[in-house]
Amino acid sequence: MLKDKQPMQNKKTLRMIKLGLFESLLDYQGLQHVPTTIKSAVIFVARHIGDTMAIYPVVRALQAAKVNSIILVVNPSSYAALAPLKTEGITLHLIDHERNKRAVIAAARKIRRTYGQVDLCVQAMMRNTTATLLFQRTLHAHCNIGLHHCTLHMYVPEVAKQAMAMLATEAPAPFCWAQLMKDAGIADVEARFELPIPQNIERHVRAQIAPYGPYFALNMDASRAIGSLNEETAVRLIQCISDVYGYSVIITCSPSGEEKARRVSQACPSAHIIAPPRSIYHSAAIIKHATAVISPDTSIIHIASAYNRPTLGIYRTEIKAWRPLADHNTVLVTGDDINAIDPAVFARALDEILPQNDVFTVK
Repeated sequence: MLKDKQPMQNKKTLRMIKLGLFESLLDYQGLQHVPTTIKSAVIFVARHIGDTMAIYPVVRALQAAKVNSIILVVNPSSYAALAPLKTEGITLHLIDHERNKRAVIAAARKIRRTYGQVDLCVQAMMRNTTATLLFQRTLHAHCNIGLHHCTLHMYVPEVAKQAMAMLATEAPAPFCWAQLMKDAGIADVEARFELPIPQNIERHVRAQIAPYGPYFALNMDASRAIGSLNEETAVRLIQCISDVYGYSVIITCSPSGEEKARRVSQACPSAHIIAPPRSIYHSAAIIKHATAVISPDTSIIHIASAYNRPTLGIYRTEIKAWRPLADHNTVLVTGDDINAIDPAVFARALDEILPQNDVFTVK
């Protein structure tokens, strides 16, 4: 076992040495404070939808500070969570992958040609990589901030100290980003996940869900198969919801999960799926108007948090940093087998998030 771990440890050590060399080579002297007036700001955003939804406090703080030009560098995954911001005058620059060195250098050069030397770069990847360093060096913003321990001269020193302390205690990521923007003197904004839904998609979804009345939203799939609910488990949970509460269930799914969702809906008279197309926005609209949301996937949990829907997370292990943030929420921790859920325990968990005589409204 130790022999198997040694090559992996050696590779990690080699990567750290290589990154350290790049840091010393690409570092530059930035301002030691965030400017009082910021005219332009760039956010190099996170890789995944859930991480991207967490950086909305950064965007809202820059808007509150009346920054003239806000530019987000996004990959295809993060684009979906941020595209609605284009209607708010924010510019999105799409790259094919956040680790594509040529793409990030080209993006930085284009931004610099268009806006000149920008005042602030927020590195939202949570840690430095060779690609982020190349982007920041090429962009050469007046100052840089981010949620990671860093002694590079390009970063404003100490500004992330309190936010990093929060992160170390597994505080939810939006709280940490909001704290960073406050400590940087940019703006004090609400710490929350966001995923704006285009109006035409919300209208389309609302028309489809109207015949079912009050419903629970169920998502079965996580990012990995080991963390996903199988069809048999989904059928048991839907039957429990029907027997105990008498509610319909609308299953949210991606295009790749459609056949699985269809089989479950065919096995359960009280379960339904809406007609295509399918996107993260369609799932978000279903979640926004649900009586409660049930999911093993943290991205869906974040959307439920964004719209303050009563939420039941089903996780194999407890993930404090990505716990639900809705006013009414709980988490079932199943252990290694996520499908070993006792229906009685499941029903009690639903009771926790659905107090009697409570009326839930979308915020």
